[in-house]
Amino acid sequence: MIICFVGRSKSGKTSIITKIIPILRSKGLKIAVIKHAHKDFEIDKPGKDSWKFFESGADVLISSPSKLALIKRVSSDDLYEVCKYFSDYDIILVEGYKKTCKRKILVAKNINEVKDIGIDPNTVAVVCDEDFGDLNFRDTEIKMFKRSEVEKIAEFIYSLFKRYKGLRE
Repeated sequence: MIICFVGRSKSGKTSIITKIIPILRSKGLKIAVIKHAHKDFEIDKPGKDSWKFFESGADVLISSPSKLALIKRVSSDDLYEVCKYFSDYDIILVEGYKKTCKRKILVAKNINEVKDIGIDPNTVAVVCDEDFGDLNFRDTEIKMFKRSEVEKIAEFIYSLFKRYKGLRE
């Protein structure tokens, strides 16, 4: 199951994700995170052997006793293509991919950001510390959370996961 946290920079997406991961893991779930970068990035260091291998044309996997990193050329930035690398995980939490994600939690600093970004049919929840005022989601299935309600957000995601897997509530 894939859930994307979307919103403007500095809205609190990373903070919320890092707080809900241990809660979901405590329920026995295997969690992966994808961070969408809009520009190219470098995780390797120029001059290192792995960098030289990549620069010479190979895809590279760096492995140690405690972690690994795959540096692979891709021809697409498609979320669902990227997710295939995490096919053995229960939940993939994604920061970004607001245009293509099919299940989104919108994180906003204030209600004006919620209005500016907008709610679309793929939005399942909104996290905002301000009162929602004239934005009334009560007639929809969209859940509303405050930033401090990480336990409730994690429980909501867990309930989505159970429905997704066809498990009893």
